[in-house]
Amino acid sequence: MNLEGEKVIQNNEHISKFWGYLYFIWGLLVLFQETVNYSFPRENTIIKIVNVIILIALIVYEIIQLEVVRFKISISSLCCIILFLMLGVLASYHQYGLTFLVAFLFMIVGSNVDFNVILKSFLGFSSLILIGTIILNKLGKIPDYYIVGSSQRIRSALGFSYYSFAAQITFYFISAYLVYRNKRITYIEITLLAILNIYVYYYTNTRSPFILTSFFLIYCLCKKIFHFDGIIYTSLGKYIVSFIFPLCFIILCWITFKLPPSIFERLNTALSSRLVLNINGLQMWGVHLWGQKINFYTIDSFGRAYSNYNYVDSAYFQNLIINGGVFFSIIMLFFTLLCLKVVERKKDTLAVALSIIAMHAMFDPQLIWPWFSPFFLLIGSLFPLNQQLNKRKSKQGKQYYEGHKKLSL
Repeated sequence: MNLEGEKVIQNNEHISKFWGYLYFIWGLLVLFQETVNYSFPRENTIIKIVNVIILIALIVYEIIQLEVVRFKISISSLCCIILFLMLGVLASYHQYGLTFLVAFLFMIVGSNVDFNVILKSFLGFSSLILIGTIILNKLGKIPDYYIVGSSQRIRSALGFSYYSFAAQITFYFISAYLVYRNKRITYIEITLLAILNIYVYYYTNTRSPFILTSFFLIYCLCKKIFHFDGIIYTSLGKYIVSFIFPLCFIILCWITFKLPPSIFERLNTALSSRLVLNINGLQMWGVHLWGQKINFYTIDSFGRAYSNYNYVDSAYFQNLIINGGVFFSIIMLFFTLLCLKVVERKKDTLAVALSIIAMHAMFDPQLIWPWFSPFFLLIGSLFPLNQQLNKRKSKQGKQYYEGHKKLSL
């Protein structure tokens, strides 16, 4: 084996770890700011400074990656990078500002980072926020607030600034953990994850993430017990998973606009008026080609919903309304290409995770927020610099590379 090839790959692994550290720090701070019911002095200023530092670090990271491949990059990869930079600028103008631009840069420059590195970083900062906030809330260090749900059950925020945040973080944490552990997961781990899911649901009464997480846990448990191949090994399952994102959007449009009134009313009530909010959002703001800035009316400082509450929860409709038809179409296209690639590589657990996330996005907005979900960052694997890097690896250290390849697509 060529020692130069081993050196190239080891250097790339060190660089990938550096990306992982950046994602951990950034994700920890942004998730804290966006979800925890606690603020520290000059919080917004600190976040802006961190965003600028991370932005510079990511640019340096990309230059190093380009130097590794001697600044040779395919036209298709270059076009995709430019395209997503433009989308990042567009999205950052509409919401979250510099934070969203940095989010897109993480996706672009992380195109050749092993997905295990991404998952480990996400699991690290999301578990710190989730478990840490709940513990500090129970100790009285982080204030809580309560709200009476439609079922007349009291819902606790568990120390977060909105009562569903704990459930949403739990949903993505468990999904990421199941993908990361894959076939290595143990019965004890599945049991602990199920307990966490039930605990958070008991206090927050947030149904959608609880049901989807439970399904994913049961699926992984059944795979472990019965040793079956998985849904992507069936013709129907392969087709559904490949086109799950456009299918979910079509189904959402159908139940929003085409259901008989009596069924619509019952379903809308079960979904906490999300269907009506979709319709109201489209009627109020419409769909623009390049999107628009929108200020939603949500809750006051006491956790009570405004009388003119108008937040569009669906990630599909929210992105369509805020970021525009062009942005939405491109994101849907790349999520579909990602699913096709995952199915082709026969990564069943990841395929199921993406399918569940597509369903989750029908009624919740976190689809393209990397501080909530690491799966959006996988889109970068569709236009990697490592197409060139892999060629060097194959010539200089193929055996070493194959022995160390993990979950990268």
